[in-house]
Amino acid sequence: MTSGRVEVAVGGAFLLLVGCTACGESAVEATSGPSAGGAVSSSTGSASGGAGGTGAGGGGGVAFVADCTDGWCSIPAGTFMMGSPDGEVGHSPREQLKQVTLTRAFEMGQYEVTRAQWGELGYPHRGNWFDPPDEDYGYGDCQEPSCPAGNVSWFDAITYANERSRRAGLEPCFQLDNCTGSVGEEGYGCTDVALTAPTIYECEGYRLPTTAEWEWAARAGTWGPFYPGQPTAELPHSSACVFDESLAKAGWYCANSEGQTHPVGLKMPNNFGLYDTLGNAIEWVFDHDHQQGWPGVVVDPGGTVVANNTRVVRGGVYLAWNTILRVAYSHIASANRSDTGGGFRLARTLPAGAQH
Repeated sequence: MTSGRVEVAVGGAFLLLVGCTACGESAVEATSGPSAGGAVSSSTGSASGGAGGTGAGGGGGVAFVADCTDGWCSIPAGTFMMGSPDGEVGHSPREQLKQVTLTRAFEMGQYEVTRAQWGELGYPHRGNWFDPPDEDYGYGDCQEPSCPAGNVSWFDAITYANERSRRAGLEPCFQLDNCTGSVGEEGYGCTDVALTAPTIYECEGYRLPTTAEWEWAARAGTWGPFYPGQPTAELPHSSACVFDESLAKAGWYCANSEGQTHPVGLKMPNNFGLYDTLGNAIEWVFDHDHQQGWPGVVVDPGGTVVANNTRVVRGGVYLAWNTILRVAYSHIASANRSDTGGGFRLARTLPAGAQH
């Protein structure tokens, strides 16, 4: 285990979350940008409103509207404040506010990759279903074709992305060498991972989004813990599970999931038309670690491969409590780890000027 990180066991379902002893403390003074729940302003525009309102989540002439075709949504380039303000309940040092600019438009899967899509490529299903329900995992990964592909590792996800690229006539983004095991089976992994382009943003094929792209797409111009709006219940400071009407509109979590993932696309989408970013399966992204340590202003961050075995996961999982479903929250896990509730969605950089 890397120094400075601790594993926190919180009842399975991909919730061996990596945290820190000071995660409840403030890591940065927000000298500009939003304060919790008030009017916000940034270099990209301004707006007033609390959680869920358009503000530091984006601006500068970007249209936060759904442009989705055949399960893919166009996400424009733009600048936004990534992370959360000190006053947001659950804020941690790894969420220190950063001004992030993404210079390339991209498309992102409107839904998490489903069991049907996973099986189309001939990969074995490893989603766990427990009946009677497991003490830690509940029922686990739902089994319908439209359920998220579960129990997937980071290596599984990027291998799937490469195969999708090949079948679409696109150059794969990842060069994988010295691999052992088989895709979709426990223990599959590769000791050598390289990109086929200078950065992940420049590759042609399908890939995982970076953590910055994921948050930009998940916020879709909103600012606050959840994109549907201001929490209707007091956000708990601990791992308490509290029903929140606003959150329940958009995600499956401890208060409404009945201990299982659900078919994709049943909840309220965000402004970009994306479903389930707040809670269903947890989602692998490309990056090796949280944005902690980035400078205060960054452009196209996290675009290169780092030779370690940790990778970031984003979005809440079906057994998670309220603060874990905040848009700003992230976790890290071993790249070859697979567990109940662990899934992903794909992204692809759009050619200049391309729109759906």
